[in-house]
Amino acid sequence: MNIPSLSQCMLTVSRLLGLTLICSAAFLGQVQPAHAGDKDKFSGFLTNYSSLKPGPKGGAKLVWKNPKYKWPGHLTSFKAIKIDSIKLMLSKEGRSRGVDVTELAQLAGDFHKQLIDAIKDGYTVTDRSGPGVLRIIVALTDVEPSNTTMDTITSVVPMSRVFSFFKKQITGRHLYVGSASVEGVILDGGTGETLAAFVDQKTGDKGVVGAVSKMEDIKEAFKAWAKRLRVVLDNAHGKMPKN
Repeated sequence: MNIPSLSQCMLTVSRLLGLTLICSAAFLGQVQPAHAGDKDKFSGFLTNYSSLKPGPKGGAKLVWKNPKYKWPGHLTSFKAIKIDSIKLMLSKEGRSRGVDVTELAQLAGDFHKQLIDAIKDGYTVTDRSGPGVLRIIVALTDVEPSNTTMDTITSVVPMSRVFSFFKKQITGRHLYVGSASVEGVILDGGTGETLAAFVDQKTGDKGVVGAVSKMEDIKEAFKAWAKRLRVVLDNAHGKMPKN
């Protein structure tokens, strides 16, 4: 009986690993990133998606800004901010997830609270619209819970992490993580004129330890959007960023 040497074993493992990566590349290469023309990813909350343009680095994926006004300087003309209750208006993809309506409503409530909490210590928040009020309306259009079992596997098994990061290079997101999508408008509360519109999506970006709740990545997305709102307002008012 011939026992293979250590070098032969390592060569075999190396070849198998290479073959596995090639097969994975062939499969994952068929996945295309989202783009503005993909109607299944939009909910119909906004009336004109064709006017949206790629957003700034660190901002929303797609944006439209009213050319009549200077952005974000025009925001300083408002004395108070009203954030409407989060709307639930799922896109075709969002409706296909099968997420419980009660759970969606809970998420919407959590998101609304985080937006309010992010700005209330620096800006006047009101529940009424009118002159001098900046009104923000956001719709939650897609919620994709993470697969917590596979999320844990890709966090602790090196080979699975290779696949996870490989997919992110192609699609912009890791395997098995959750995601959330929103559409929204910013209005002049007095005139009802639209000042800006946006579409965004955020996906999980787990570290060494994977998600323990299927909604953890989604809640992290809410935190990121709330923080972004505060940054936009602080930049407009020339304030130092909140820690």
